[in-house]
Amino acid sequence: MHLRSILSLALLVSVPLLCFCATGKREEVRNTSASDVKQAEVKQKMSIEELKRRYDIAKTEFERRDVCLQAIDQGVIYRGGPVSAVDAIFGTHFASKLPEAGESNYGSVDFIPFVPSRDNSTAAGHFGWYLSLEYSTSGKIVNYYLTNLHK
Repeated sequence: MHLRSILSLALLVSVPLLCFCATGKREEVRNTSASDVKQAEVKQKMSIEELKRRYDIAKTEFERRDVCLQAIDQGVIYRGGPVSAVDAIFGTHFASKLPEAGESNYGSVDFIPFVPSRDNSTAAGHFGWYLSLEYSTSGKIVNYYLTNLHK
């Protein structure tokens, strides 16, 4: 056989295979039932409760940070997600303090409690890991980052 014939034959075989794979994927997505979606919501709710429990018993900054990382890894905290999930895990109240139209709001979850100076005459140092987030008027997370850098 000529090289051109071999390449043509390979192309003829691969195109239907690609179409079959793509079609199979579409069918898989279409077959997702309402009960599957409900189970995913229940699973996420259970994981929020478990994350909250783990955060409440965490004793160190690093244990609290690990809970935050797990929430991000599990997809509980994500861009476009509800800021109420952050409230549910970390005990904050961002969802109850939504910004006015056209404004964004910022918040943070410090994994080391803030300790002011003894007599409030000087600024206290702020250090350690924290989750910083920006959320919208609709209660959606616009942006977030986990860091230990302070300005």
